[in-house]
Amino acid sequence: MSTRTLAPRLRRQRGVTAIEYAILAAALAATLFAVAGDEGPLRNAIDSAFERVETTIAEGGE
Repeated sequence: MSTRTLAPRLRRQRGVTAIEYAILAAALAATLFAVAGDEGPLRNAIDSAFERVETTIAEGGE
């Protein structure tokens, strides 16, 4: 395979790879938003943990 026929093929491959990475990034962002959004389970767990720490400190560490 010559350099002339290989170069366009490599450019197309890079374009496809970039699109694949963009799709993966979008899927990851959607998943993170679903888990850690305003009312997601992760957000609720973190809020609950902070409330327990706050209550423990307010009660004097008991």
